[in-house]
Amino acid sequence: MPPMVAPQTAKAIARDLPTKTAFITDSEAGKIIAAPTPCNARAAMRWIDESEIATRTLAPTKMMMPMMKRSLRPKRSARRPERISNEAKVSEYAALIHSASLVVRFKSLIIDGIATFTTVASRMIMATPRDKKARAIQRLLPVRTFCSESAGAFMVSLSWPGGPRVDRGNHASHADHTDAMSECGRADASGQWENHHVTTTAFAKGLSAGGLNIDPPVVLAPMAGITNRAFRRLCREAGAGLYVSEMVTSRALIERNDETLDMVTFAADENPRSVQLYGVDPVVMAQAVRIIVDEDRADHIDLNFGCPVPKVTRKGGGSALPWKQDLFRSIVRAAIAAANGKVPVSVKMRKGIDDEHLTYLHAGAAAAQEGVAWVALHGRTAAQMYGDTADWSAIARLKEQLAGYGTPVLGNGDIWTAADALRMMSETGADGVVVGRGCLGRPWLFGQLAAAFTGADIPADPHFDEVLRTLRRHAQLLCGDYGESRGCRDMRKHMAWYLKGFSVKQQIRQSLGTVSTLAELDELIGQMNGDQEFNQVVGAGPRGRTSGGRRPTLPEGWLDSPFIDEVGAQNLLEAELSVSGG
Repeated sequence: MPPMVAPQTAKAIARDLPTKTAFITDSEAGKIIAAPTPCNARAAMRWIDESEIATRTLAPTKMMMPMMKRSLRPKRSARRPERISNEAKVSEYAALIHSASLVVRFKSLIIDGIATFTTVASRMIMATPRDKKARAIQRLLPVRTFCSESAGAFMVSLSWPGGPRVDRGNHASHADHTDAMSECGRADASGQWENHHVTTTAFAKGLSAGGLNIDPPVVLAPMAGITNRAFRRLCREAGAGLYVSEMVTSRALIERNDETLDMVTFAADENPRSVQLYGVDPVVMAQAVRIIVDEDRADHIDLNFGCPVPKVTRKGGGSALPWKQDLFRSIVRAAIAAANGKVPVSVKMRKGIDDEHLTYLHAGAAAAQEGVAWVALHGRTAAQMYGDTADWSAIARLKEQLAGYGTPVLGNGDIWTAADALRMMSETGADGVVVGRGCLGRPWLFGQLAAAFTGADIPADPHFDEVLRTLRRHAQLLCGDYGESRGCRDMRKHMAWYLKGFSVKQQIRQSLGTVSTLAELDELIGQMNGDQEFNQVVGAGPRGRTSGGRRPTLPEGWLDSPFIDEVGAQNLLEAELSVSGG
């Protein structure tokens, strides 16, 4: 046994001591930590009593408070600073600013003949108190000119007082960008102005087909229950273009349905007259076209292949029909043959059934090969209905596809303002636009479109009092066509579109939804506050139906083959509806 080691004082003591504590002295710890030597046993650990542990006392700590720095009050108030007798010198100068600029854009198939446009841009010269030499450089906005290849060449002339003249010629298929700079002379204390004039002369071919000249190339899309004689008159009075009737079925027309015949009856002063036909049978479609041509009922016929409503697509009609390539071509060929060159025939369609079944490129090429006047494309599929955003890139692709045929392409979808129409033309290269829901409750949109395409100032949207007068005239025209009772009932669906964006009491809105006489309508109009500005934010947004994202309703096995079979042909016989829409 190793010798016992005398107890030593602990180096550290726990605050709460247990009954028994393992205590290790310095010497014992050293022996334990050190490497053991042979034949030498380690010292045993022993337990010690609490009495052997020295008690540690904690001395009280004295807290030292820092000396606070106190600020003493002054014995007297501070003296105010001395006043400065000399006023500060201020340099004064005046600047007179005035500018006006306009970017002129030409598009192919818009202008027939020679047109001259002038862009005026003003230069700013600062007027200073002293007569000194001033220098100002004005960069004119670039003038872009677009013309069709068949238009020949164009000439851009730039001139301004005291400056050089720049003439640039180019082929019509290219755009010309011209920048010009000039230097002014001396500026006296009163300042001076100089105007720069940019004159562009372009030769372009108008959108014409079968004797029709559509200038500007703006088309009112056919809408069931909307584009009747009354609404078309409001649109014609506001602007220029082509205004298509409601969609009618070829079967109802050859059966001499009274309501259908009334839909293809136009006012004496309506010119040109345009009818849209819907059909799924080439023979029936040809007969309907002959009726229109022989009876001189229209100057233009449009074939509907874009209706997405289920009651039409479930039988293979509307936007579902172009999937059957042979049937689509047969209907277009039969209609053009029946027209016999006396009336131009066009087609209106959608991109396809859904994103997996697109048809517009093949159908557009087939229609162009058969000799249609133009192809109008709505940048949505049947599955999208009126939701999501129209795909304008599809319009651009179709334009490229039909470039070799020389067939114009018109774009449709999400044209809510005149600026939207110009942007579509610029982005897609389309030869015209087709406006549908954007004009609901806004027939004056066609006046804005006409101004935009001719380069004139776009009229502002009207105040609410003028909107109410248009609403009242719309109701009066409907009552004149259908009688007061039916006319007021038909007017009810237009109320929300006219009032969109304006502050109208809910009770008045509800009463307008049940109006039955013109006197009742006048009373309700008198209760509204007409002193309201047009809401540009709301007015530039979507109108009408915005639903979409539904699975198209199609005949059973319709997508199995892009060609029609006997079963499909039999089902199509039931697709001739007397009333349809889209």
